[in-house]
Amino acid sequence: MPRVDAATTAYLALDALSALMALLVAWFFLRSERLLPARGFGALALAFVALAAGYAVTALSLPPLRASALLDPARAGAVLLGSALLAVHYVGKRARWSMQTWRISGAAILVALTGFGLLLVVPGARILAPLLLVATSFLVIMEVRAKSLWDFRVPLAFVCLALTSYTVAIADLAGNEPVVLPIVYAWRLAGLAMLLSVIWPSRRFSGG
Repeated sequence: MPRVDAATTAYLALDALSALMALLVAWFFLRSERLLPARGFGALALAFVALAAGYAVTALSLPPLRASALLDPARAGAVLLGSALLAVHYVGKRARWSMQTWRISGAAILVALTGFGLLLVVPGARILAPLLLVATSFLVIMEVRAKSLWDFRVPLAFVCLALTSYTVAIADLAGNEPVVLPIVYAWRLAGLAMLLSVIWPSRRFSGG
């Protein structure tokens, strides 16, 4: 059994918290899909399930626990799939596509598979996930009718998640991920917290 120090224990707890927060967001969109079908909410639920899976794999990828070389590509693939689902959903919404969940999810899976193939061949393709999240943020901003900065929580949340993914990608390429772990968790938790601050008051979240 590998020895886990205090810092690793803290990171494990933060990964567990991140996964839980992402699953709460997924739960909101799953309820939204049931109440308002044909809006593509199911694809958003799948996106946050994928992100939650990526966060869970991140915990298993920490140096003392790393059990397989496959964990890093699994983490990257899960985050890429979640990012693709988000981006394709908002592109489809903007382009007035048919918003059935299966259509959005199918298109996103094709994007993710293409990106994952590139990632295996070109290490620099790791920045595809943050680029998709930045695109998502931009598309959301175009829909926001803001009266204050507080109304930009959703696009800002996607920017935070993009910064998380970008920081991890650059750290992976540089081989110094442990050095930047604190900022990775800060961006990630800030983004998820902003999303939860938007959906928490909704009756769809509480079951009303």
